[in-house]
Amino acid sequence: MKTLWTFPCNYKNKTDLLIKECIKEPSVALYITPNISKVRDFKLKYHQNRPDMSLLPSTYTIKTLALDILNSESEKRIISDVEKFINILQLLKDNGVDKSFRYALPGMALAILHFIRDAKISTEGTVSAQDIRKRVEEFEWKFDYNRSVLQLALDIMEKYIKYMERHGFLDMEDIYKESVKHIAHLEFQEILFDGFCEIPYYQREFIKSIIKQSPSTVFLLSHDSETTIDVRELILNNTYSWLKKICNWQEKKFGHKERKSDVKCYNFASQEEEVEGIVKLIVKMLEQHPDWTLNDIMAVFPSMPSYRSVVQRIFRRYNLPCEILPGYSLAQDSSISTILELSPFMQSYDWGTLMNILLCPYFTELNQKDSQEISLETRERFNRRGFIKDDFVSLKGRNIEIIKKALKRIEGSPKTLKKWVKDMEFVIKTLGWQPCYPEIKVRFQKLLHEIGKDGVFSENEFVNILQKTMELVDVEEGRGVGIKVSGVQESVGLDKKLCIVGGATESNIPGIPSLEELFLPDTLKKELGFTDYTLRMARERLDLYRLKNESENVIFTYPSKVQSENQMKSILLFDLKDSLKELSPFILEGNDIFDAVLSREKFNKRFVKDGILKINVSQLESFLRCPYSFYLQYVEKAIPYQQPQIAEVPDLWGKIIHDVMKTLFNGYENRTLQDKDISKLTKLFKEGVEQEIENKHSAGEISGFYKNILTERTEEVVNKFIAIINAHKEYEFIKSESDISVNIPNLIIKGRIDRIERAPSGKINIVDIKTGTAQPPSYTELDFFKGNVQIPLYIWMYSRINNISPNNIQGNIWRFSFKEDNEKSKDDVFYESSKIIKYFDMIEGYLKEITQKLLHEPDVFTPDKVNCFVCQYKGICPYER
Repeated sequence: MKTLWTFPCNYKNKTDLLIKECIKEPSVALYITPNISKVRDFKLKYHQNRPDMSLLPSTYTIKTLALDILNSESEKRIISDVEKFINILQLLKDNGVDKSFRYALPGMALAILHFIRDAKISTEGTVSAQDIRKRVEEFEWKFDYNRSVLQLALDIMEKYIKYMERHGFLDMEDIYKESVKHIAHLEFQEILFDGFCEIPYYQREFIKSIIKQSPSTVFLLSHDSETTIDVRELILNNTYSWLKKICNWQEKKFGHKERKSDVKCYNFASQEEEVEGIVKLIVKMLEQHPDWTLNDIMAVFPSMPSYRSVVQRIFRRYNLPCEILPGYSLAQDSSISTILELSPFMQSYDWGTLMNILLCPYFTELNQKDSQEISLETRERFNRRGFIKDDFVSLKGRNIEIIKKALKRIEGSPKTLKKWVKDMEFVIKTLGWQPCYPEIKVRFQKLLHEIGKDGVFSENEFVNILQKTMELVDVEEGRGVGIKVSGVQESVGLDKKLCIVGGATESNIPGIPSLEELFLPDTLKKELGFTDYTLRMARERLDLYRLKNESENVIFTYPSKVQSENQMKSILLFDLKDSLKELSPFILEGNDIFDAVLSREKFNKRFVKDGILKINVSQLESFLRCPYSFYLQYVEKAIPYQQPQIAEVPDLWGKIIHDVMKTLFNGYENRTLQDKDISKLTKLFKEGVEQEIENKHSAGEISGFYKNILTERTEEVVNKFIAIINAHKEYEFIKSESDISVNIPNLIIKGRIDRIERAPSGKINIVDIKTGTAQPPSYTELDFFKGNVQIPLYIWMYSRINNISPNNIQGNIWRFSFKEDNEKSKDDVFYESSKIIKYFDMIEGYLKEITQKLLHEPDVFTPDKVNCFVCQYKGICPYER
């Protein structure tokens, strides 16, 4: 007996009804459904409805049934999509196409693969390339190029079909037509079809043969009269009419239920907040419905690959169990993507890429502790100086040697795919690659085996081939147990208490085709029976209608922004108003990742001895500008994470110039500079700077590239020296690099004066050498008490130690920046004593006040928040926001 049941989408418990009324003898029953999710749903519902029955009917998806028949009965070998891709790629090369497309060849091969697939899926019988060619030639093309590409695809298609016939191969689109030949071996008495809305043309002969072969068939079909007209005409009526022609059915139509699903829509700021909101919504619904189980809930994401990792992370964070069903290919697996970074690293020697490789948790041969030390050491060593190939070559250590060994193996191009595969297998072994899931490694190694052919390809082409083929390998096993999280196709036929559809943006509903495909005008697609725009939109509307009606409660969610790109709600959901009133309870409060615990004990250990504060002028100035930044730098000794990039390095110039100035004036102590000294000192200064640059390059502190930058800028620095030293003729040189220290109650403050001179006027000149490009401080009273204290403190300290009136001391800044500036006077800035004398007598009291704060006040390290913009800890400071 053949029974056809048609249901509207909102009819509940269709599968339960099937189990109760139609399965008489489980041992001879076969259950067939379109997707793996429905298989699992059937098994669960079967045990719920028949707890006394331990025997389960045989269950298959339509695809796994065809494969099982062929594996048992057919001698033909089924090739994977990867092998299919490689065969097409080789046919293209044999056709000389690589000369025209070059690096685009793998993309062309993938587009032709999809074209062949579309042709087979859209045909109920045997595919005829000649019929397609005739329609292509008769079509009025605007551009001959598009026609020529399609004709090339047809040439390759004909050769591919002949190749498959010659070798007795089948691809995944052939399995249904081939299985028809062996359908007589299917010995089930009861066959049950469930979860079908549409039957693709290439599966129809297979399903028709099963129905005719079986003594008893029950077919559950979704056929809803309230869907839009395009859905009814192009999909539901088309499928229904075809089924009616197969045999004389005993038909039963189930009417619409009065029940209407409760449908809402929520908007969130970002993808992460959206998934967090989904978790909160689920928790609330479970609290409101204590009789619900996790199996009563599912989350559907039209763009599952882009949500997969976010869902895994956030569901795990909230300890919410979930089962993530098929939704990603090997191309999305992070453990594989790091292997492929070796090739671009060889071309760029980018520091960030190197760290991705070194710190990859899947490379077991690399010691993670050593990698972290390399990261820290190179960030300090190459900070603002850049990282190039020479720097990588100079690095030492076991981890680096392992990477160098792997890189050496993949050098050289072009090679045969066989050789590339062997090299890749060597790299995997050398790095000790172990992904999280064993089947990932098995599938990737199988992929390598399948692409190991004789064709010759360059390194870039090989990497491109790997990336394209990985897109063809799906990881099909579900992950975990709990709430079902899947793509749209895996949700067909699942009626739940709650269905949440995430990522409901304009780019996901309707979805934008992401496959690489050949250009076919829509009218030609329709003539050929391919999926055209009208049919694609009908399928999108059917999916949306089904999702809205199959479950009792339906919630759509969407983010306002994804990766800095603004998003809009799907145009198909404009009839739903965003639910804002219910949203506030589910907005998560932020939790600080870093807990800013300030330890006075650490501070005292570093700066206090026997109740006395010991601090230098630079440290004190840092404290006054931002107490919290001071604490991080000098107490915790925290080093900001900054990738090595070429930038200005005032500290490097400062070290070079200070080292030169230490010895430049040896022998000039207590002498007045004359005209005759200038040329000699200039020559010694230039030679000294050049030698210091060479020394730093020889020691590996700077790269050859950065050495050239410093060498080019030496001329400007020397010009500034000439301008400054000429302005200081008749000055008496006293001392350079002079350490100085002053004791007052509970405080010892130290400093180092770069240079001390006596001006022609008789005043002592305190010189501070600067190498940055920032404008010098004003050292007014307001400026001093804002934290710019260096030169005023040096004047105060020198005056106190040497018992000299502050009226007889002045300050001076020598600016040795490489920045070109025609206003040379700015490079030699004087601070007359009259400016500093205004607040000179207040300095000691100010220091005592600061000392008491540092020794006794509990919240002394609270940030200033004024200098956040230029702070080196910007971005990691919890007070910044």
